[in-house]
Amino acid sequence: MQTLLRDGKRESTVSTLYLSPSNIESGQQITCRASNKAAPNGKDATVTIDIQHLPIVNLTVDPQPVLEGNLIKFHCAAKANPPVLYYRTVEKKCGVTYGYKSKTSHTIPMGSRVIQHGVGLGWVDVMPLICSVSDYFRWAKGINGILDVHGDTYEVVVDHSFFTEPVSCEVTNALGNTNISRNVDVYFGPRMAAEPQSLQVDLGSDAVFNCAWTGNPSLTIVWMKRGSGV
Repeated sequence: MQTLLRDGKRESTVSTLYLSPSNIESGQQITCRASNKAAPNGKDATVTIDIQHLPIVNLTVDPQPVLEGNLIKFHCAAKANPPVLYYRTVEKKCGVTYGYKSKTSHTIPMGSRVIQHGVGLGWVDVMPLICSVSDYFRWAKGINGILDVHGDTYEVVVDHSFFTEPVSCEVTNALGNTNISRNVDVYFGPRMAAEPQSLQVDLGSDAVFNCAWTGNPSLTIVWMKRGSGV
């Protein structure tokens, strides 16, 4: 759109660019270039697109399916703008240092006894190294938080409870949080959920018994009477 200015000589030119969401990427630069006969190479003005969004979280489980009693790994990956925020900072032991009095500095195994010229210098002093760790991933199983896991990976030996209680990973940025959960396809043997109860019935009346089992894969239930199938 061109507009003639008050002096009646100069023009103001306005150009508008419309982009559909499918053609926009965060960090992408858009340049507007103006030129005329006086400046054939033109002049540029550049802007950078900053698309802000909630964390996009991907939670993977490996292996699937898995037999009860085996190790499984959950991995949580997130992409966010603004960046992911940590929800807590904890201190943990990240190593140890060893030292003893001598003219030179050495690192030796814990519990070693230092001998110099046949003289014992005493047991090694062990000092823990404490590090601050920022947690960006909030882990939970069912409704219970997993507080002893730090980082984007959770490794655990699974039991039957992982079949019905999903593991979740929650990530937060300045716009809000995203929570993703996954159930584990755990193979486990039959577990009784409800035992059959003894009945007293009148002679000639029907007797109805019920029992309930859980298991994965699907179960086959057989009723036995005096050692034979009913």
